[in-house]
Amino acid sequence: MIGNLMAWLIVGGLIGWMVSMLLRTGRRELVLVHIALGAVGALLAGWLLSPLVAAPSSLAAFAVASLGAAALLLVAAIAALIRRARLHGPHHHHPAHRP
Repeated sequence: MIGNLMAWLIVGGLIGWMVSMLLRTGRRELVLVHIALGAVGALLAGWLLSPLVAAPSSLAAFAVASLGAAALLLVAAIAALIRRARLHGPHHHHPAHRP
């Protein structure tokens, strides 16, 4: 069990880090947030879905952790987009995007 927990944390953290690299955030606090969200998503998915996996294996644990991390990071990204849209409203124009 402890081995699975560590694997989930590591896989989730790595996925969060990779998301930061793909998005080229560059801001240290965002990289840390992505790593934390990936780890939490992997832990939640591992805890919730592992009992449903018929043959527990390293590959299954990796897949569950990866899906959980990606899902939580996706939910966080969608929430950030919604929050940004509400803050700026439909008629707010970014200075760089003037008509």
